[in-house]
Amino acid sequence: MEPPQVLTYELLESITGGFSKENQIGSGSYGAVYLGTMPNGDKVAVKKFHDSSPARDDFNFKTEFDNLTRVHHPHIVKIVGYCYEEKKLNELHQGRLVEVFKIYRVLCLEYLPKGSLKDYLSDGFYNLDWHTCYKIIKGIFEAIKYIHLELGEAFYHLDIKPGNILLDEVVGAKLADFGLSKVFHERLTRTTDSSYGTRGYRPPEFVDRNHVSEKFDIFSMGVVVLELVTGPKCYLEIDDTPHPEFIDQAQKKWRAMLCQKYKDSLLEAYCKQVEKCVEIGLKCAEKNRKMRPEIREIIDQLNETESCISMSDTVQRDKTTRST
Repeated sequence: MEPPQVLTYELLESITGGFSKENQIGSGSYGAVYLGTMPNGDKVAVKKFHDSSPARDDFNFKTEFDNLTRVHHPHIVKIVGYCYEEKKLNELHQGRLVEVFKIYRVLCLEYLPKGSLKDYLSDGFYNLDWHTCYKIIKGIFEAIKYIHLELGEAFYHLDIKPGNILLDEVVGAKLADFGLSKVFHERLTRTTDSSYGTRGYRPPEFVDRNHVSEKFDIFSMGVVVLELVTGPKCYLEIDDTPHPEFIDQAQKKWRAMLCQKYKDSLLEAYCKQVEKCVEIGLKCAEKNRKMRPEIREIIDQLNETESCISMSDTVQRDKTTRST
């Protein structure tokens, strides 16, 4: 993978219309994100960091830059370029012109035109078909497996939520916003004074005791899976409904849509995949972190559902061929 380009602030200002409100596509605690069009016509997402506290802003910029240059995966948003420029300006201060130094901190990221998962969640939760839902679930779990197990160190995202899952038409979903992500040298549960995650997606052990481990991301993704498959208000029903009944209710809702396209063993295989995804979501969102599954186990279970669908599809194709 090519290293990120060094970009001038002048170029980034030009491609975003001067960081205009019309081109703003997002905002967060660290800055705002703008849509830009590079000279070659490529669309990019331009993240401009705040310039309010030099030490803190430098830390935030460097953390996200380092994290993004560390990861290279089909289901993780790619960094395209960056800008870190210091300029001397003349500004009015108490009626006098004074020289000030201003630092511009900007990251240029790949642009995903379909927005974030947050834009598609609703009480009806049918804005996405099952194939798309499953691609999102499998893709983000693959990204988690990559950062947890394949980088040589314990690397956790620590802010997985629908707003940080971006969608495209090719791979389905990509994990974004690595500003809170953290590298640990050992895979241990630890206590931290730092604030991680977003309310509703933080695991109980962090809320209560500030404990961080790989099960932090597993819990967050469990909540995302449940919101995606059963609706964003699923948490209102989980505590009051036995898990088997909760899974059955979700499967029946999806069956009503899947049966319009599939039948016989293939329909049953897809319904089993829905059931398995809800089951995984519930297990990942367990209050006791020790009861949450390992990421390898999750991927294996998802792969099994794909094998069952493939076998059922083959059987159904054979039946169709013989009948004709």
